[in-house]
Amino acid sequence: MTEFEFIYQPEIWFFDPADLPPSKETRSAWCDPKNPSNPFSTFIGNGHAVRRLCRTAFQAFARHNRECSDQSFALIGPTSIGKATLARKFGQLIGLPFVEIDARCCNDMNDVAVGIAQVLETTKINNAQYPTLELQDLDNGEIMVPPCIVFLDEVDSLPKKVEQGLRQAVAGTMNTNGFTMDTTAICWIASSTEHLLLDAFDEFTTIRLKPLSSDEVAQVVAIHNPDCPADICRLVARHAATPREALQFALEMRAEFEMNGGDWKAVAAVVANDLGSHESVPWMNRLGTNQRN
Repeated sequence: MTEFEFIYQPEIWFFDPADLPPSKETRSAWCDPKNPSNPFSTFIGNGHAVRRLCRTAFQAFARHNRECSDQSFALIGPTSIGKATLARKFGQLIGLPFVEIDARCCNDMNDVAVGIAQVLETTKINNAQYPTLELQDLDNGEIMVPPCIVFLDEVDSLPKKVEQGLRQAVAGTMNTNGFTMDTTAICWIASSTEHLLLDAFDEFTTIRLKPLSSDEVAQVVAIHNPDCPADICRLVARHAATPREALQFALEMRAEFEMNGGDWKAVAAVVANDLGSHESVPWMNRLGTNQRN
C-alpha cells in the first residue's frame, strides 16, 4: 500500500451529539430539490432517483457525523444517462468525503484503499476541528475509515479477483497489504449499465434510471447554455439523446454558427452530418421523427 501518515483524529462532527439535530423543517429544506442550494436543483430527469437519495440525506442530517452507511445504492441505466453525476451530487448534498473509483482502472483492493486514503487526506471539512479528515490509526495495523461515500463506476468491469475483496469491504472489512480497514461507516454507490451487478452488491438498493425525454435533454442544454434560446435547445435535443451528446452537439453547433453563420436548422443539419449521427441518434429509432416535431 502507498505510504501515508495515518493520524488518529476524533470523529468529525457536524454538530455536538449532546445537542439536538437540525429540525425536521430545516432538514426538509436542505433536501428539497427545488432549493437552489441543493445540488440536485440543477439535475434534470429521473426525479424518482433524486427523491430517494434526498430521503437518505434527510435521515443522515439528523446524525452528528452524517453517516449514511445504512443504505448503499446500485445505479442502473444506459451509458451517459447521468449515473456519476447523480452520485456526485448526492455526495455534495451530504457533505461527506466523496471517493470516486473507476472500476476499469481498478486492479486490486489496494487501488480501492489508496483511492480512499488519498481523498481523505485532502478533504477539508469547514466546520471541523481539524482541517483534514484522515484515516484513524487504531494501532496493530487496524485502520478506521470515517464516514464517507465511495462511488464505484462501471462495476461490471471489475476483475474477478477484486470481487471477493469488495464483498468483504461492503460487509465492513477490507484487508490489503498488511492493513485491516474498518469500512462499516462507508456508504457505497455502484453504477452499471447492466440489469445485474456482481454478487457483492446483492444487498444494495437498486435505483433504475430512465432515458431522458427530448424536453429534459433540452433543459440540460439550457442550464449549460443560459444564453441559448429555448427553441435552439429543443433543436439540439432532437439530434442527441443523452446530456453528454447534447452538450457536445450544442458546442459544435455554436462553433459552426460563429464560423459560417446561417440558419440554425441548417447549422444543426451540418453538425449532425459531420458527426454521422443522423441515423444513429436514439431519438430517431426510439421515438420516431413525428413524435419529436
